[in-house]
Amino acid sequence: MGWWVWPMTTNLASTRSATLRAARVMLMSGALWFLAIILFGQLQSVGVGLVLLFVTGFVQSFCLTPLAAVMLRASSEEMRGRVMGIRMLAIWGLPLGLLAAGPVIAHLGFSATTLIYAGLGLAATIAIGYRWRRALWHRSAAANSGH
Repeated sequence: MGWWVWPMTTNLASTRSATLRAARVMLMSGALWFLAIILFGQLQSVGVGLVLLFVTGFVQSFCLTPLAAVMLRASSEEMRGRVMGIRMLAIWGLPLGLLAAGPVIAHLGFSATTLIYAGLGLAATIAIGYRWRRALWHRSAAANSGH
């Protein structure tokens, strides 16, 4: 994602958080992000692929920026540093998935691998939204408040 897109999405998500409902935006954008990756894996056109990659990155920012806002909003002031540290540690699992993707792509192909990986991500997003629907989806949930 370009350096110019992230501040724009951060500003939109933070200044309109009461209107956008951060947790809802996070869940919907996460689902759109994985759907865009599934579509990207099936494309044959470079031009359409480049446009879809841009859209995917833009939608990703509308997932990750509200995620940080929701996590920080829900944690006490003295725990915020720890919460963000744990968030960073969660990223350490990504290289394992990337290393596993190589042999899976070699065996099944790129399209099937994107379908599997993004399909699992979409399923996890839906499961998270369903499991924590009271805390994340309802308008009255703290994660959706502007405070």
